[in-house]
Amino acid sequence: MLAAMLAQGWTNLDRLHLSFNLDVDVPERRPIGSISTSPKPPPKVPHTAPPVAPSASIVAEVDAPKASHRSLLIGVGYQGTDYARPQCERHVDLVRQWLVSQGFHGPQQVLLEAPQSAPQDLPTRANICAALQWLVQGVQTGDSLLIYFYGHTTEVEVADGVSSEAWCPMDFEAGAAPLYQLLTGGQLYDLTLQSVPEGALLTALVDAPSNHGGLHLPFALQPHGMPGVVGPVQESLGGLGMVLALGAGAPGPAGPTATEAFLELVQGQPGVPLARLLE
Repeated sequence: MLAAMLAQGWTNLDRLHLSFNLDVDVPERRPIGSISTSPKPPPKVPHTAPPVAPSASIVAEVDAPKASHRSLLIGVGYQGTDYARPQCERHVDLVRQWLVSQGFHGPQQVLLEAPQSAPQDLPTRANICAALQWLVQGVQTGDSLLIYFYGHTTEVEVADGVSSEAWCPMDFEAGAAPLYQLLTGGQLYDLTLQSVPEGALLTALVDAPSNHGGLHLPFALQPHGMPGVVGPVQESLGGLGMVLALGAGAPGPAGPTATEAFLELVQGQPGVPLARLLE
């Protein structure tokens, strides 16, 4: 699957920390005895035994919460600007339908720049930060989280000689230069992956014209034989994070958009978990 995506020019599959633990308890098999022809022993005298409390492992298994899905869909249109992306509402709806077709059910938040959106549902910087915190709140081992961002990303200098990828919220121009109201890769990491525990998965799909996914992850896989870009491993709880930057290598204006091309690529595999689609 990954090879097919790279062959079409997709880029930026980033991995934070990959750790699979398989812990399967196999009950001991007792040999089946041969049939005995000796007389049966006399029946034992019944007696009352004290109740046996269930083991801690059984209690933990019964009380363990079930794995859940949670998603955050963000569509920024930048209405009235020279860099407007007018199809944000349609693309968010396409991804929402695709998640349903994949069985990815669970709580979902949508931040969309649309006339019908209430102020708290607009993709402003403050609303995006609050929604990202909601996304990872209470996440546990086995949970699967998904972020879809449709908008613009950029690169900004965060310190002397140090640049960072960043998301452009709806109100990113409201702040002062050079950071404006951007959400930098470090800030996105602190809001999300830093709180994802081992055994949980966070997947980010970023549809932006530039070749930037936004989230800071230590490993980057590039197409066409380019070497992987390795950065410092940041502190985390050991969860797995993957970013697909859909904008790079997308077909021209006459063809499908980056999101549409990605969905066409995976549409023929209903019911397959997203992590399996990326194998």
